[in-house]
Amino acid sequence: MRKILKSENGFTIVELMAVISILGILSTIAVSSFNRQLQDARLKKAAQAFVSFTKASKSRSMSSASPCKLIVDHEEARITISNPIECSNMGTLNLLDSSDNLKNLVICGTTNTSKFNMLCNQENDGSDSDINGAPKTSTSIEFTSKGTVSKGALVKLYSPKLGKGYCIIITAPVGLIRTSRMNENICNFTE
Repeated sequence: MRKILKSENGFTIVELMAVISILGILSTIAVSSFNRQLQDARLKKAAQAFVSFTKASKSRSMSSASPCKLIVDHEEARITISNPIECSNMGTLNLLDSSDNLKNLVICGTTNTSKFNMLCNQENDGSDSDINGAPKTSTSIEFTSKGTVSKGALVKLYSPKLGKGYCIIITAPVGLIRTSRMNENICNFTE
């Protein structure tokens, strides 16, 4: 009698383990890329919120015919109005909350608007210095009743996790507000 050999269809355990390993590696890469994109979107949202709040403050100063003084707190990552009576209904902007809880945001600022290469990262803070030589923890911006500024400001928002950031400049005397990506710690507003 002749035996008929049956071929078995299916995968060996080694083949299954190889496929599972490859899927694991691909999913790790995908999750890492997704998290990076999410952080990048949050950083961009923080920069957009900063610009929107600043533009609204400028508009408020013109419509109320009184100055609006903004204080950008580097440590608390918030912008407050220091004269809320003259510049009413503006409130405070928390950049971490407005960006869906962006983690580890570093903020640096200067009133020297030509200081495009100001260092701004976890180790270096090129912000203006106080009388003791330490970096200031806040930057002031004041819009006049005509929407101009007496002293401009350059603020950098930097994410150490991404190694990227945004530059926001308020030019004097016009009060023009512009933003750009930080490239190797340098702002480029010509793009």
